[in-house]
Amino acid sequence: AAPPAPAGPPPTGPSRAAATAEALSALVNLGYAQGEAAAAVASAAGRDPAATTPVLIRAALKQLAPTG
Repeated sequence: AAPPAPAGPPPTGPSRAAATAEALSALVNLGYAQGEAAAAVASAAGRDPAATTPVLIRAALKQLAPTG
């Protein structure tokens, strides 16, 4: 039997692009401006390259939430 494959690098290409695109779309649908939503999603994706769409959305919403 073949040994188990080692864990690969974080998702890149289509899977990561799909997660970021879906997160961006969700934020825009919630009423956030395209630019601010894109910046928040990019920041969240940079902190966690393996993040799934729901994780990216939650992280971006935390950044976009008003403070105070």
